[in-house]
Amino acid sequence: MSLTVGMVGHMVFGGAGLIAGFSAFIAKKGSLNHIFIGRIYVIAMILMAVTGFYYAYIRAVHISMFAAVLTAYLVATSWLYVQKKIKYRIITRYLPIFLGLPVFVYASYLSYLAMNGITDDFGHFQIPAIKYYEFALVTLIAFGYDLLFGLGKAHSFKQRMSQHIWRMAFTLYIACSAFFEGQAKLFPENLQYSVWLSLPEKLVLGLMVYWLFKGKIKKLWHKF
Repeated sequence: MSLTVGMVGHMVFGGAGLIAGFSAFIAKKGSLNHIFIGRIYVIAMILMAVTGFYYAYIRAVHISMFAAVLTAYLVATSWLYVQKKIKYRIITRYLPIFLGLPVFVYASYLSYLAMNGITDDFGHFQIPAIKYYEFALVTLIAFGYDLLFGLGKAHSFKQRMSQHIWRMAFTLYIACSAFFEGQAKLFPENLQYSVWLSLPEKLVLGLMVYWLFKGKIKKLWHKF
């Protein structure tokens, strides 16, 4: 029963995260609505990650366990990087490093196992090693910036905002992938594993690119 309740909670938190995530992209950036929706997103995604980790642990699915850990880490640090006083406070300045270090170690460990042919095996399907490497690369990029930020090498508003955008977007991408393609069997048969279920993920990536390069895109648009 507890497993069923946990899964229901996981889906509810994930659904709330999806709604809040896309709403945050639509809301005016920096507005009270955006901030409020962003807080809902952070809470929902962390709760989704916690329940998702529990469910993955019960099933011993390591890549899903890591996806949950990575999601919580990216959401938490994304929120931290838009706090106005983060670069002036010792605790919050180095907190991303302490959050990221165990995630980086975990990613390295799973990648090492994958290099030796040890990945999640479901009998009829085995997770390819490249999936672990992709997660490890994302972790390396995020943790690398955390180190630079802690050393005071990259703390401008523009740099922190870029980190905020891509980390939030990537966690929304993970949620979309898990909800739409990961639970494809819950959709009508004609939609299962169709291109339509991958559209939300592509939309998130498109929105991420737009907001990361908004200024350059507008300049290029006006040239034509």
